[in-house]
Amino acid sequence: MSTSTVPNASGSAVPTEGLRSKMLGLASLVTGIVSFFAGITLLVPIAGLVAGFFSLRREPAGRTLAVWGIILNTLALIGGVIVAVGIILTFIGTGLTAFLPA
Repeated sequence: MSTSTVPNASGSAVPTEGLRSKMLGLASLVTGIVSFFAGITLLVPIAGLVAGFFSLRREPAGRTLAVWGIILNTLALIGGVIVAVGIILTFIGTGLTAFLPA
């Protein structure tokens, strides 16, 4: 198996095969970190989970990145669901009277 190289800014050759084989795992990890630390969202962790599971099947070299991405995205998704349910229950509990004009 041969690896191709691409010259970088300094003129030296950089192997591209290693980077390409980890892209989905890296995407899953980055979305996991962002969604875990950045707050409440449900779509970004779902996209990170999809990328992580695709990476597990397609990219054996990026397995560690994919596993950590799946873990962080799952935690972020669970946290987002808990917060969303809490907000909904709070609005139902107040009957929305606090937000309507008298």
